[in-house]
Amino acid sequence: MLDKFKNFLNSDLRWKLIKLTKFTKINFYPNYHHKKGLRSFYTRLIANLIFREKMKKIKKNIFKEIFKDQKKYEKDKVNFLISTPSSGSTYVRLMLQSYFELMHNIGNGIPKYDNLNNFMFFSGSQLQSPDLWNQITVERGRIDNANFLKHEDYEKEKFVMSRFPLERIDLYKIKQIRPVVLFRDPIDQIISSYTSHTYHARKADSSKEFFVNSKILDTRINNYEKYINYWKNFFNDHKKNQDYLIINYNQLVNNSSKSFKEILLFFNYQINDEYIETCAKIHSKENTIQNLKNVKIYNKIRFTDIKAKENQKKIILPILEEKIKKTNILEIYNDLFK
Repeated sequence: MLDKFKNFLNSDLRWKLIKLTKFTKINFYPNYHHKKGLRSFYTRLIANLIFREKMKKIKKNIFKEIFKDQKKYEKDKVNFLISTPSSGSTYVRLMLQSYFELMHNIGNGIPKYDNLNNFMFFSGSQLQSPDLWNQITVERGRIDNANFLKHEDYEKEKFVMSRFPLERIDLYKIKQIRPVVLFRDPIDQIISSYTSHTYHARKADSSKEFFVNSKILDTRINNYEKYINYWKNFFNDHKKNQDYLIINYNQLVNNSSKSFKEILLFFNYQINDEYIETCAKIHSKENTIQNLKNVKIYNKIRFTDIKAKENQKKIILPILEEKIKKTNILEIYNDLFK
């Protein structure tokens, strides 16, 4: 009898109600759930209870990560991947997640594409968000990493993707950050992020003539200036390759495997050269375009039309060069990679 009671308590709501129906002869879980009339109210009640029970599991996984043992982890340094938009962060983020899949044998490293919601997803992921709002997602909560990895090991392998100081961090203290910081040539980054912002609006209305939106361009310049000045000051107070790692976008693109291996070593990951090459190949520009060429994409992917970007660049470049002379952006950038 005790075993039956324990079995009852461990059952999900559906089976609890079915067992109660058998025991009491009262139809707690009908063979048919009415969707109209007075009896539909009972269906709604059961549906709400089932929904709450299923969401509890998702909530548990999310809260386990947010409200972990603070005394144990709060003083630990956390792997951060920091980047401005259009600086290779998507490439690195996807390679890291593919590597995680391969190392723990939970997938082949090839992500699936959710066309309706416009994002890549994996069987498991060590990616975390720096802020509470973005950390709480149903997609994140569906996966319990404890099924294949101890929580202590997951803490060591996780990384947080951020654009700080352009976006907020409120789940970690700044002193906890141990970052890999991506930098792209200021001219190239600003033009790329500008054209990515304006390209899709223009694509929706091809009749529009191209003109430079000074407000958007100034915002892009100000963002880069804020970003590079913040990290310059951070670097002055920390040890290179120990407290932080700098990755140059050009090196990342031209020698992806080498740059990726540097990041893995900095994050203290176990190294598998075959997996490194596989991840770099999976997420290369050529391979990604090939894999998505027949997919109808409603928003955007990593790459916009090259010809359109080049045409915009010719118009933007003279204006940008004059504006950027009024800042110290180029000087700081060149100092970083002397």
